[in-house]
Amino acid sequence: MNGEWNRNIPRIIEKIDECIREGSDEALTLRRLAEQLGYSEYHFSRMFRQVSGMRLREYLRYRRLAFALAPVRDTRDSFLKIALDYGFSSHEAFTRAFRQAYGLTPREYRQNPAPVALHTILRPFDPEKENALVEERMETAMREFDYKASGYRLDTSPGRIFYFYHDPQRYWKYIRPVKREGPGD
Repeated sequence: MNGEWNRNIPRIIEKIDECIREGSDEALTLRRLAEQLGYSEYHFSRMFRQVSGMRLREYLRYRRLAFALAPVRDTRDSFLKIALDYGFSSHEAFTRAFRQAYGLTPREYRQNPAPVALHTILRPFDPEKENALVEERMETAMREFDYKASGYRLDTSPGRIFYFYHDPQRYWKYIRPVKREGPGD
């Protein structure tokens, strides 16, 4: 069943995107999407969360925000118009969601567009492959980091450990203990 679900991910994204473009909010319910793709609501919800790391409702909010980025950046449309066009109930709800997702308001983004993390990539999750990729990137970053210029050094004293943690909606964070360089170190 997982293989079938993984093959349907592009159909799910396509259906969600089509509904957002057409403004068909009524088609973007758990019940409707599950029904159209031939799953129970429970199974659809569980598998969607497993693949995306978030509830369908959260994913839809992030997807609407991703679609709204271009009009915010490239037009002079009011934020209320953009908010309503992309399924938000008010300018305030849109601004709140935008700030939560991207760390700045739509106005700030319009004035100074910068790359933002979209949070909406869905792909089958292979824990071994993903962990290996993350570890490789972190090791490369740590190996290339210029400790001397920063005034710190890696703390390898007994009892100090390396670890990483993550918030699936926002980031991976890799922690290595460091010590401030001082005289005689």
